[in-house]
Amino acid sequence: MSDQIKVETIDSQPTLAVVKKGPISQVSKLMGEALNQVYDYLKNNGYKAIGPPYARYLEVGEEIELEAGMPVESDVKGNDLVRNSELPGGEVVSLMHVGPYDQLDTAHEMIKTWMSEQGRESKADPWEVYITDPEEEKDSAKWETLVRWPIK
Repeated sequence: MSDQIKVETIDSQPTLAVVKKGPISQVSKLMGEALNQVYDYLKNNGYKAIGPPYARYLEVGEEIELEAGMPVESDVKGNDLVRNSELPGGEVVSLMHVGPYDQLDTAHEMIKTWMSEQGRESKADPWEVYITDPEEEKDSAKWETLVRWPIK
């Protein structure tokens, strides 16, 4: 379904994020812990997120290293745990996945196949933007997640 794939030029986005490492089998737990730490930091310091949460995959294998966070205004300051970061601007390949998180691998594989067919390469770590809040929409078949890969 490469007709769902879009190439877009986006602006960089300042974020607050926590980096977690652990077994790939614990990815949901690690991400939940990281996002809760960011939410708590924002709330306790009077800051607000300006968009939905994201997770960026820094290393993937039997162990995973991920950065999970929230987009913020550029003047928001982090600390040693909840640090300032940035989602890169420039050209990205985007694909909107609708369905459960455990099926997101399909979207990533579609993008990798498209990049190979188009002779394009990734230039930075991919990320997912969690458009739908699972606390508000219980039906995982309706969850929307925007998958983005920065490209050369």
